[in-house]
Amino acid sequence: MDYFKTVDCTSLTSVTIPASVTSIGEAAFEACKNLASVTIPAGVTVIEAGTFSKCESLTGIIIPEGVTAIGQAAFAECKSLTSITIPASVSSIGDYAFDSCDNLKTVTVSRKTTIGESAFPDGVKIIYSD
Repeated sequence: MDYFKTVDCTSLTSVTIPASVTSIGEAAFEACKNLASVTIPAGVTVIEAGTFSKCESLTGIIIPEGVTAIGQAAFAECKSLTSITIPASVSSIGDYAFDSCDNLKTVTVSRKTTIGESAFPDGVKIIYSD
């Protein structure tokens, strides 16, 4: 089951994605400026392009083991993110996935993960989990 685009998300501050969801649709939560926390269930395998882009209040997100791909610009312009841990199950991170996340300081990721062009902002410290 896919999780599709929200229509008006200006008042949305947190979301728990149902356990039946396996893929979070492209731009599903794009520009939900007040969205601060998201709970992603273990069954999700794909975070599509632009899913959480421009969620300026998103302070942290736990990407569960089992996610295999993070799409292009999935978290772009999430200006409140300061760190992110990407599980070893993620085989690819799309171009610009965390672009313009101005406060992102550290990313923990596997050496085996394919990282797209400009996936992280300049100056981010990459910590390898393996």
